[in-house]
Amino acid sequence: MAYNTGNPVGSTDPRDLYDNAGNLDKYVNGESPFYPDRLGKQRISWSGMEQDFQNSQDGRQAAFDQFLEASSFVWIGDYAAGLTFTSRSQYTVRDGYAYRLSTTTTLPYTTTGNWALEQTNFVAFDTGNVLQQDLANNSDPARGAAMVGYRGRTVSDRLGDVLHLADFGAIGDGSDETAKLQAAISAAGTSGLRLLGDKSKTYKITSSLLGLSNCYLQDIFVDATSLSGPAKHALVFAGAVGASSGVVADVAAKSFTATVSDGSIFSPDEWLLLSSDSSYYPYPGYNVARGEWVQVRSIAGNNVTFTTPVVQGYLASSAVKLQKVTFAENIVLDNVKIIGSGVASSGERGICFRFSRNFEVRACTVENIDHYSIEVSCSIKFSVRHNKIRGTFYDGVTGTVFYGVALLDACQYFQVHDNLGSRTRHLVITTAASAGLGRWGQCMFGVIHDNVSDDSMSGGGGRSFAYEMHGTGQHLLWANNIANGCYSFMRIEGGSDTQVIGGCSGYAYQGLIIGGPGQTVRNIDIIGVRLDGYTAEVAAGSAIRFETSSVMDGVRLIDLKASNVAVANVGPAVSVGASTTMRNNIVQNLAAVSGGAESTGAAVALASGVTGFHFEGNHLFGWRTGYSLDTSSKVTVNGGSVSNFAAGATGWAFNSNGDRNVFRDVRVRNINTVVRLDAGSTNNLVANNTFTDCTNNTISNSGSGNTISPNYIV
Repeated sequence: MAYNTGNPVGSTDPRDLYDNAGNLDKYVNGESPFYPDRLGKQRISWSGMEQDFQNSQDGRQAAFDQFLEASSFVWIGDYAAGLTFTSRSQYTVRDGYAYRLSTTTTLPYTTTGNWALEQTNFVAFDTGNVLQQDLANNSDPARGAAMVGYRGRTVSDRLGDVLHLADFGAIGDGSDETAKLQAAISAAGTSGLRLLGDKSKTYKITSSLLGLSNCYLQDIFVDATSLSGPAKHALVFAGAVGASSGVVADVAAKSFTATVSDGSIFSPDEWLLLSSDSSYYPYPGYNVARGEWVQVRSIAGNNVTFTTPVVQGYLASSAVKLQKVTFAENIVLDNVKIIGSGVASSGERGICFRFSRNFEVRACTVENIDHYSIEVSCSIKFSVRHNKIRGTFYDGVTGTVFYGVALLDACQYFQVHDNLGSRTRHLVITTAASAGLGRWGQCMFGVIHDNVSDDSMSGGGGRSFAYEMHGTGQHLLWANNIANGCYSFMRIEGGSDTQVIGGCSGYAYQGLIIGGPGQTVRNIDIIGVRLDGYTAEVAAGSAIRFETSSVMDGVRLIDLKASNVAVANVGPAVSVGASTTMRNNIVQNLAAVSGGAESTGAAVALASGVTGFHFEGNHLFGWRTGYSLDTSSKVTVNGGSVSNFAAGATGWAFNSNGDRNVFRDVRVRNINTVVRLDAGSTNNLVANNTFTDCTNNTISNSGSGNTISPNYIV
């Protein structure tokens, strides 16, 4: 300072004015933050004030940035004209970068869309926290998993494809989780989404689970050992019968049209149940009323025309009606497991479908269910495939126990195939529901093929039939099914217009059982089946058995092979029970071998009262007697052969005590007496047969009107 007079403030001394002018220049233009005044006190300069302001501003910016980092960021859209910012926690995105308003930009602010002019109003900021926040957002459908791509769509979409039992609190800890599973299944049906379980866990239920249409259940393992109540059904899908209209005129078989009292309640393409209160002829006693599924082609007034003709005929006097049905439909069960108690006669059922359509049961497992493992009744257009069924069927158990796949009543247009059964009384059965359940019809137009049954041996009252048509079945195909260790490979107790093609059985008491008391079996072809028995335990065994008091019409057995048939040196290849009526039936090209030693019985044994049977080209080996007809009549044996290991002490190639039987063109070898016609035989024909190495090459004829000529001894 030039003069530094030290005069007090307020001095007008020219020297003090000179010093003040110099100090002002420093305060305004100097770089130092502080300068002394003329009295020696430090004063902040303009430069110092600028530095203080900037430091304060920087602190506020840091605090603001910290506030924003701790705040929720809100995306208001990609940068464009017309975006309005009302908060500094809002941001926009331009060219992949996030921008918020600068601290100097006044709120509210609306973008112009001209980035070059307004970019100074924005500042870029770190998007890491924004991304983290957005990915954690589970309320905004555009945030969260919706921001992550997966095969051309988002993870949100992908996660939304399925439901999981865990979403409904089911954890498989052994507690009762019936309510949780029911809630999950209901949600699956309502949403149409697939419902998954945890394959490492089993979920316990104590009452029935009710399925809905549009359910897809996968990897759900259910402990049903504690089911209670009158209906112990683990999993049930059930539609319902609705409005109906009475049929006012008879409907002939193969007719396309039914006249009803009110056709207005029906619609084209609709599936209806044609039903009546009359029992099926000829299946009395099976609690099943005549009925079948029909699809509407068109409606003209009260005349309803179907897409295909009806199979059965219906009398209007039998309370015939067309019924609407609300189906349980569009259902998939994939790798579902049901575990029952294994207690006989406890009434458990595993998977049940009633009045359902368009469903599939695949790769499922049902264990220890004592009644029906998989039950389907009054349903159409379904498949049951690649399932594993295991019961605890045992020797001597009786009743409706440990069935595998049970097809009841009007099941039409279906496939049951590639299922594996063990210790089931029947792996697959077509049958009828119990009385009073309001069911109609019989199984028709289905294929049952390539199933395998094992370990169901029973010689007691609860005889196991690996496959059975239990009184009903029409237009069915059974193909290439296999059974090992069972009472019988297959029983056809009643039914019609059906084929059994291929397949084989091993270690069975019986091969095929056909018919039943009071039953009619009509138009059945059994072709190319291989039957293998065994030589112990049951003396009544036979490869093919036609039951007593049955009606057989048009039954054809062709190209069958039977081995190890005789049991304890007894047991025929073919046995026909007493009073069995035969019309147009044939056993053709049967190759039967008794076993490892001679059987003292007959290869073909017909009881008294059998009428009408044709045997063509069959080859029978190992029995003392070939054909024993008793008092049967109108039986023809044509071609083939009858032979034994060596001529036995007794036995005949052909034995008849009946009327108008024929034995011709047969090659006979190692038989004691070639032909025996007893006193009651009349009008039999024995001709063109060849006898070789027989003990007695004579024909014993004690009857009347029999023709024996010519025959040849070699």
